[in-house]
Amino acid sequence: MMIFTTNQIFEILREPLRENESQALVDYIEQKVKSEFTEASNILATKVDISELRTELKTDISDLRTEIQSAKSYMIKWMFIF
Repeated sequence: MMIFTTNQIFEILREPLRENESQALVDYIEQKVKSEFTEASNILATKVDISELRTELKTDISDLRTEIQSAKSYMIKWMFIF
């Protein structure tokens, strides 16, 4: 995979195109890359997002354990009644 800087792209395009056309094309490419990067960064989870999710899951698991314990006690109580 080859990596080019904007200056290298400009120099490559300057020969077959006029200078202002090559500069316009380089500007377009830069804008497109920035746009794609911004979209990708909005989709990815950050460490803060993961930490918040972990905290939320721990709370949900704790609540679920409490509900299971309550249901278990309720079932045991009814087993002795019948």
